[in-house]
Amino acid sequence: MTWYDTEEAAAALRDVLRIRERALGPEHPLTNRVRGDVAMFEAIARGEFAAGINDGIPDMIRIGQGRGESREALRARIERLIIETQAKHNAGDTASIRPFIESEIETFLNMPVLAERVPWALMGFARMMHADGFPGAAEELALATLAIGRDRIGISNPYMLRSLILFAYMYELMQRHADAEALYIEYLDHVEPSLGSDHAWAHNGRERLAIVMRAQRMYEAAAAMLLAGHGRIVESAGASSDGAARAARALATHLAQPSLQ
Repeated sequence: MTWYDTEEAAAALRDVLRIRERALGPEHPLTNRVRGDVAMFEAIARGEFAAGINDGIPDMIRIGQGRGESREALRARIERLIIETQAKHNAGDTASIRPFIESEIETFLNMPVLAERVPWALMGFARMMHADGFPGAAEELALATLAIGRDRIGISNPYMLRSLILFAYMYELMQRHADAEALYIEYLDHVEPSLGSDHAWAHNGRERLAIVMRAQRMYEAAAAMLLAGHGRIVESAGASSDGAARAARALATHLAQPSLQ
């Protein structure tokens, strides 16, 4: 799937949403599942992945729980979770953060319609905490979210993979390039075998990985990694032409220049 495909996916899902609203009702869990998908693909198409949690995920959670909460009440509850995480971080009580978060989201994790989306939503909240100037607490929330997701959902789940790359990008913004590199590599280790080297997610992962490798002055390694990715694409397409090979070598030479920004 390429980036423009996400716009087509969002359009198709909006059609599905209208059908489910008519057939099942606007507050049916399956309707809200599609509403969450619409929000996600629209956010990806805008280049604002985390924004997809702002409306779709809270609506899915509050309706799926069946508590009759308003969106505002659920947001207040989520804000309390974030504030408590911040307080635990400030107090140095990091060991209690994962158990606390897991207890708060246990109901959601036990709901098939919501479970896979919960870590992705929390990772989005971690990203917003970082943007608001709380990098330490944001990292603790992200670490706990990743650990819970690994154990309860599985890292190969598409939502978990998007959570993984969102965490890696947060490390990148923190200038913690080695930590970001490790997560980007793990991301690619799952994406490329399952989706292929030419998938948009694989392209994005390699580009981000090259950026953090270059930030660590690993110029030749970054070029070699991108060149290897290009070679896998050419091989899978059966297009091992001299022109493709020359283009790949030119790309590697260009990316090996330390002055490239």
